[in-house]
Formats: sequence, C-alpha cells, structure tokens
Amino acid sequence: MTKFIALTFLFTLFFGQNTSFAVAQDELTVIIETAIRNGNAQNLAQYFNTNLQLRIDGKSNVYSKRQAEAMMSDFFSLNKPVKFLITGEHVTENQISIMGTLNTKAKTFRILYRISDCNGKRLISYLEIETAEQL
Repeated sequence: MTKFIALTFLFTLFFGQNTSFAVAQDELTVIIETAIRNGNAQNLAQYFNTNLQLRIDGKSNVYSKRQAEAMMSDFFSLNKPVKFLITGEHVTENQISIMGTLNTKAKTFRILYRISDCNGKRLISYLEIETAEQL
C-alpha cells in the first residue's frame, strides 16, 4: 500500500502540475488543428507569436508573424490538406509540443509545433514541417 501511495504521489508530482497547461490549451489546440486541417494560414497565424522559428523541408529561420503567415499560405496552396492527425504531445510547465501527420493530395508531412507562454498569451513559437520521406 505504501508503494502505491508513493507511486501515486510521484505520478501527481511529475504529471499533475502539467495538466493545467494541457487543459488550458485544449480549446487552442483544437483551433490550431482545425486551421492546419483546413489549410487556413490566416486562422493559424492568429496564434503565431510576434516572431517564430519556422522550418519547412529543412529551411529554417526566425520570421515575423506576417512573413510566417505568407509562407504557410504558400505551403498550403502547394499542398492541399486532406487529413491531419495528432500523433503525440509533450506538456511541460510552460510549453506544449504537438506532433502530427498531415496528409495532402501529393505528399505526407510530419508537423511539430510548440505553444509557449509568450507575455501571458499562449502562442505558437515554433513550427516545423518535414516531408515524411525526409524522416
């Protein structure tokens, strides 16, 4: 019984503090997933930080919100989404990382994005898109 209590305490200690960020992000992650699934760069960009690191097929840089929106608009115009499926997430006290698979008409992509606490708002600070063949 003591081992069970100790394990319960450790589980709560390590994972319990992180659930508040995940619960707070639930609505936001659904909005972001929907924007990706629909290929809507404008809706997605509403949740970009002022500057964010964007990596598309190995090309990485820090871009302004507007630049990143334009790049995502170009990406979606070339790669019409068919299906987006979340494959994993990792939650820490200040950030949530979400991985997913985006199927388009032509290719399959792996997507990773990070939502961070940015000046009291939860925004995308990192977005990576790689073709599945590059993995």
